[in-house]
Amino acid sequence: MVSLELEDKALGDYTHVYAVTNRHVINDTTTPCRVIRVNTQNMQFEPLQVDGWFFPIRGHDIAVAPLGLDAQTFKFRTIPLSLFVTPEDLGPPNNIGPGDEVFVVGRFVNVEGKQRNTPALRFGAISMLPEEAIEHSGGEEAQDFLVEARSIAGFSGSPVFVYVPPLAWRPNVTEVTTSYRIWLLGVDWGHIRDEQQVWHTMTKKSPDFVKGNTGMMAVCPAWTLRDLLESQELIMGRRKAEDQLRKKPKSAVEADMARQLPKPLTKEGFETTLKRVSRRASPDREAKET
Repeated sequence: MVSLELEDKALGDYTHVYAVTNRHVINDTTTPCRVIRVNTQNMQFEPLQVDGWFFPIRGHDIAVAPLGLDAQTFKFRTIPLSLFVTPEDLGPPNNIGPGDEVFVVGRFVNVEGKQRNTPALRFGAISMLPEEAIEHSGGEEAQDFLVEARSIAGFSGSPVFVYVPPLAWRPNVTEVTTSYRIWLLGVDWGHIRDEQQVWHTMTKKSPDFVKGNTGMMAVCPAWTLRDLLESQELIMGRRKAEDQLRKKPKSAVEADMARQLPKPLTKEGFETTLKRVSRRASPDREAKET
């Protein structure tokens, strides 16, 4: 989920929240998936039927839908635009590029959790910048990132983050930072397959081919998602929602504020989490924490 601030700051700390996935996920002619399972505050989950999907940008396998979730009922966080990678981040001073580490947050459908959504993380690195057009299953082409993440099917629509660990040496970067830096690289839309000829131990080469997995993941850039969120149709939808908010009595607005969505994720929050999970355990620390 991603969030955008209100145009009218006088309305308070509300945010516009959108679900994000791939166009092929919600527009599949055989098995369309338009239900979102959201964890609840009582340690369960609830399936939500989501309509109103937008995917007007041709060539990119991406879709968004506005959401209205009650933070007192559901447990979730959102990704703000400030974490989106931009084309400028590919140059100085950040120089994001091939070799930089990434992780993908999704659901491993073979072990996905029965009572709650249990996320699975996959790790890898950027393999290629979005300079060459890649053809996706819909037959259209788009300039997307290629990520080597030992990718498999089932992670379509997952957010892909690129991060730079502290004290990392990187080509063309003169400054070494002592903290984590992180960005939303984009949205996974599928893994690249290749054709492999079938061989038989007796007859040798066969005229048949099978599709093999290259381990390469194709990622729609975060700036394309931003372009979609800033399309005129969605802007008008947000302005209409803000107009409705202005018409509410003050008491109703204050009641809504009490149920306001949780704060979006921040770079600082990500850095703190990464430090906590990546630090090496020591007997003294374990004893103190116990």
